[in-house]
Amino acid sequence: MNATPPSASPPESARSLAARVVTRVVDEGAFSSITLRYQLAASTLEGRDRGFTTELVYGTVTWLTPIDEALEAWMTQGLGSVPPLARAVLRVATYELLRPNRPGAAHAVVDEAVSQMHAIGLGRISGLTNAVLRKIARFGAPFAAHPDASSAATLATSGSLPLWIAERLLAARGPEGAAAAMAAWNGSSATHLRLRVPLTDVLRETFTAEGIEPHRTVPGCFVMRSGSAIKVALQLGDDVAVQDAGAQWIGLVAAEGLPATARIWDVCAGLGSKAVHLAELLPQAQVLATDLHAHKLNAARKAAGTLPGLRFLQADATAGPPGDEAGPYDLILLDAPCSGLGTIGRHPEVRWRRTPEDLTATSTLQRRLLETSAPHLAVGGRLVYAVCSWAPEEGREVIRDFLARHADFAEEPLPGESDQELPGRLLFPDTNDTDGFFVARLRRLC
Repeated sequence: MNATPPSASPPESARSLAARVVTRVVDEGAFSSITLRYQLAASTLEGRDRGFTTELVYGTVTWLTPIDEALEAWMTQGLGSVPPLARAVLRVATYELLRPNRPGAAHAVVDEAVSQMHAIGLGRISGLTNAVLRKIARFGAPFAAHPDASSAATLATSGSLPLWIAERLLAARGPEGAAAAMAAWNGSSATHLRLRVPLTDVLRETFTAEGIEPHRTVPGCFVMRSGSAIKVALQLGDDVAVQDAGAQWIGLVAAEGLPATARIWDVCAGLGSKAVHLAELLPQAQVLATDLHAHKLNAARKAAGTLPGLRFLQADATAGPPGDEAGPYDLILLDAPCSGLGTIGRHPEVRWRRTPEDLTATSTLQRRLLETSAPHLAVGGRLVYAVCSWAPEEGREVIRDFLARHADFAEEPLPGESDQELPGRLLFPDTNDTDGFFVARLRRLC
């Protein structure tokens, strides 16, 4: 008698892969961009399916609170009554049913969610899945493509934000600006590339073929609004680096007018992208890049390649530079640890993980790093302070406090800086096509 062969697992789909990533991000605290990159690299998905997976992951994490509210409304025992992967299947399906402007075909979305429950051994809740998702498809309100910022409460609901972030954003930008910023963050995020070599005809042809265009304000930056950044990066090798346009702009304004042989200290170098950029802009300069975390510096060294003037050194910058690296420096770049509120387009989970207390802690650290790094700047030298956050506690208030206590420092205006907003400049996705940043440039007078 022949044994009945086991039933084959269904082929991997964009929706099933998205559910796995969402589980890691929401229930296990992983980062969406890193998890998605690794999962896609290990998958068999190609082309449009990879892009669809990316949209499902980012959309689901972005709209997590209204998604959960929609599901809870129709689940008698609540989302907590089903296992994490089942919750992710339901969440991804709900996002697709209610996503802005392009809702999914209800029957296809529901049918695949039911099939996924069977595939992961949870056929017992397939009926629940079918009933709940059909209710949402029929009665659920689509998510807002254009958030309403008439009040913090309406912005929090329509923009999918915690109330405390909505309050701060509204105070920083006003109703029109806050709504525009959230529409940009909640929409699809472009990939920004930094050109590391002169633009040749071959590169120009590749960019044209991939739909890659020059950034509208940042020289040397190119924008990729669709397609696979990983594919392009592999194709072009060391000729390009993936780096947000705002981060590239910081490197440009930091290096502007410096002597060719400048001494530079990148205080919190992280993965080293800004230090590498500075070393490329000023090939005769001596660039010291320090960071507390060895694993970040190891990754930075690999990405840097062979740049003779660039060195990486593990150090705790709250104690200043190591004794034999005390300066003075012509440029100190303090890209300080922060909440990351300006990156919620590329890292949507940040909005759900941060608290007001986090801003208190980071602003304390930022002030300490300024105090320990500033004495090592040469007279006449430049200090650039940057955070990927628009929150005043981490940006403008930090610099105002520093300048009030240091008469030997003065602000050096930045391109596009507004007299009404001094000190520093805020960058936003809707106005600058960048992440959200605060940047200030200071000069040591004596």
